[in-house]
Amino acid sequence: MQVRVPSFRHSWPKTVSSGHWLDILHQVKPQGTIPLNGTEAPEMNQVVTELREHLVTKRYFILIDDIWSISAWDVLNSVLPENDLGSRVLITTCISDVAKCCSTRPIDFIHQMEPLSKEESKTLFHEEAKRPAENELLKMCGGMPLAILIAAGRKSAGLAEPEIRERRILSTSDQCSASDGMRMLLRMSYDELPAPLKSCLVYLSVFPEYYTIKKDRLIRLWIAERFFLGRREENLWRTGESYFNELICRRLIQPVFGYEDGQAVGCVVHGVILDFIKTLSREDNFATTSADMRSGLTPWYPIRRFSFDCCIKEDEAGKLLPGTLHLSSMRTLQVCGRVGWTTLLTYPKVRKGKPALRTFKFLRVLDVEDNGILRSHHLKGIGGLILLRYLGLRGAAIHELPGEIGKLEHLETLDVRRTNLRNLPASIAGLERMVCLLIEDTVKMLGDILMMQGLQEVSTIRVDNVKSLHKVVELLVRSGRLSVLGLSFDGLDPSVDSARAIVDFLKVVGHSNLRSLSLHCLGGDLVGQLNLCPPYQLQRFELTISGAILGSTAFCMATCVTHLNIEISQLGEQGLSIIASAPHLILLKLVSSGPAAAMTDTHSSSRRQRRRVIICSGAFPCLKVFWFTCKAGGNELQFDRGAMPRLRGLRLHFNALETLSLYGDFEFGIEHLSSLTRIHAAIGCEDATAPEVELAETAITEQVCRISSANTPTIEFSREKPGMFEGEKKSVGPLTETVTTITKKRRLSRWLITQYEMMQRALCSCSCTGRRSVK
Repeated sequence: MQVRVPSFRHSWPKTVSSGHWLDILHQVKPQGTIPLNGTEAPEMNQVVTELREHLVTKRYFILIDDIWSISAWDVLNSVLPENDLGSRVLITTCISDVAKCCSTRPIDFIHQMEPLSKEESKTLFHEEAKRPAENELLKMCGGMPLAILIAAGRKSAGLAEPEIRERRILSTSDQCSASDGMRMLLRMSYDELPAPLKSCLVYLSVFPEYYTIKKDRLIRLWIAERFFLGRREENLWRTGESYFNELICRRLIQPVFGYEDGQAVGCVVHGVILDFIKTLSREDNFATTSADMRSGLTPWYPIRRFSFDCCIKEDEAGKLLPGTLHLSSMRTLQVCGRVGWTTLLTYPKVRKGKPALRTFKFLRVLDVEDNGILRSHHLKGIGGLILLRYLGLRGAAIHELPGEIGKLEHLETLDVRRTNLRNLPASIAGLERMVCLLIEDTVKMLGDILMMQGLQEVSTIRVDNVKSLHKVVELLVRSGRLSVLGLSFDGLDPSVDSARAIVDFLKVVGHSNLRSLSLHCLGGDLVGQLNLCPPYQLQRFELTISGAILGSTAFCMATCVTHLNIEISQLGEQGLSIIASAPHLILLKLVSSGPAAAMTDTHSSSRRQRRRVIICSGAFPCLKVFWFTCKAGGNELQFDRGAMPRLRGLRLHFNALETLSLYGDFEFGIEHLSSLTRIHAAIGCEDATAPEVELAETAITEQVCRISSANTPTIEFSREKPGMFEGEKKSVGPLTETVTTITKKRRLSRWLITQYEMMQRALCSCSCTGRRSVK
C-alpha cells in the first residue's frame, strides 16, 4: 500500500495530532472503526493503536512529504511498526540534519537532489517561456526548477526586463544564495501585479498548506471581499477568472485539473510561494491564521481576516484565543477542519443567552466549508450579521437554516450543498441582493423564487412535476440576470405533458440570457419524445440522462450539447455515431450497461474472436474529455486512427479478466489519440491474477508510449479491488485503492525521470527487510 502523509512543515510533536493520524489511518484502512467526520476529536492513543495494529502485518510504502523538524520525524517513526515484510518509508526534506536523523541505519540511503545545470536550466526556461533566457536571469534562479518556472512565467506574460537589470548586481554576487534569488524573483513578480491582483494573491494565505482550493469558491470569495469591482456580476466573474488564469500563467499558483472538460478546477500553492505570501500578509496585517498564533506571531492590533485551522484538540484550540485579540472587529472568518468550531463561537465570553455570532457584527465573509461539526443551533444569531455577503456552509451537518437569515440584506452568495437541508426558510425570498444560490436537488424548491429576480446563478432546482417547471419558465421570462441554471428532473413522470413542458422550457431558454444550463436525471423515456430546440447562445449545456437507452434509439441530440452523461444498454457503432453527431460536445461520460452489439456475431467460434466497437476516424471532432465505464466487465471500445483528434483526458474503467477473456488482449488503440495528455485506467481486479493486471497496465503504457506527438501523457492506474499479492498464485486480494503514476516525458524532463530512477535503484538495492529514507 502507498500512503501520502500531509506536509509537516514548521511542525513539532504537538502538531502531529490525532487529525494527522486519522487522515493516515483512513488512507490505509478506509473502513476503520474511527469515523473520519465524527462530531468529536478522537483520542490520539486510540488512532495510533489502530494504525499500528493494522500496519504491523502489512507491507507498506509510505511517503512523508516535506518534514522540517527532527521532532516531527521522531513522533512519526515511533508509530510505524518494524516488520520483516520489506516495508519502505520515503521522506522528503530541505534540511540536511533532518535527513541524517532519518537515515541512521546502515541500509538507509540519502539521495541529494542536485540543481539543474546551465544547459538544463536554459532548456526548461525555453520550454516554458517559448523564448531564450538571459544568463543573468538564470544565475538568479540558481538551478532551482521552481525559480526558473516563475521567471518563465514573467516572460510568457510579456513583461519587460528593467527590474531584472536593476538587480543583476545582486544576482551575480557570489554571496547571493539560491534562496535569495528565489525571494527576489517572487518579490519582482509580486511588485509587477496590479493592485487588485495583489490582494487576490495574498488572500491565498488564509488556506492551509497543500490545500486544494476550488476555483469557483475562490472567485466567489474574491468577489465578496471586493478585491475588484464591476458594473455587472457577470463582469465580476469574468474578471475573477482572468485573475485566476493570470496567477497560473505567472506560475504563482499550480492548477489542479479534474476530468471535467480539461479546464483547471482548482489550485494549490507551493510551500515556498505560500511562505512568501504569508510574509506579505503579516507585514500588512492582511490576515491572521491559527498557525501564526501557535508560532507566537499573534498581532496586538485588531484582526481583519482570521483563518482557523482546526487540526488540534479542543482544549488546545481554546488557548489560541487570548483576551488580547480583537476578533469582534474581523471582517472574514474562515474555519478549516472539524475541531474547535464551538470553542471559536464561545469566544469572547458573552453574557448568558446572547448568541455568539452576534459578536462578529462586522463580518462580510463566513466560510465554514466541510465543517462536519457545525450544527444548525450554531447559526443562532446569524441575523445580526447585517453586513454579511458570503455564507459558505457546504458540507456542514446542518438540517435547517434559521428564519432570521432573511435579515441579511447584503447577502449575495449562499452555498448549502452537501448538507442535510430539505427546505429553505421563506424569508430568503426577501433577499434582493442574492446573486448566487447553491443548493442540491434534495431541497424543495422555494415557492416564492419568482420574487428573487436578482439571481444570477441557481443550482440545482428539483423539478418533480409540471407545475414546478412552469415556475422556472416564468422566472426565466421575468429575470434578465439569470445566467447559470441547474435543474434536476428526478421524480418527473415520463408523460406527454412532461415532455411538452420541457420543450416549452427549452424554447424560453433560447431567448434568455443563460450562458450555462445543466439538466440532470432526464429520463430515457422522456428523451425519446423530445425534439430539443438548440439554444445557440449557451456556452455550456450539460445533459445527464438517467436510465439505460438502447444504442440504436435515434433520439435527437441538441446541437449545442457540450457535456453529456449517458448510459446505453447495448453499445454499438450506430449508437456512438448518434452521440458523435453533437458537434460541440467537449465532455462525454459514457456507461455501457450490457454486452456490445458487436458481440452478437454468430460466426465467432471463440470468445477471444469477438470484435470491439470501433470509434472511427473523425468521430467526436471537438471532444476533450472522455469517460468510459463498462458494467459488463470487458473494455469493448477501440480507437481508430484519427478518432477524437482533440481528446486530452481519457478515463477507462474495465475488468482485467473479462477483457482478456472476451477479446484476448488489451489493445485499445490509445496510440491513435494524438492530443492525449493524461489517462486514468481503473482496472477491476475481481478474480484476476497479478500477471493479468500487470499485463493490462503494461499494454496501456506501451500504447501511450507509441503516441507520435509532442505531448507528454501522464498515466494513472487504479486497482478497483487491489491487494497484496498473496500465495503462489499471486491473486489480487482486497486492499485499499492503490494508484500508480507513470509519466512519459521528453527533453529536459528526462532529468527529473533520471533523478526518480536513481531513487528507485536505491530502493531496490536495499535489503528486503529494512526501511530506508531518502532526502
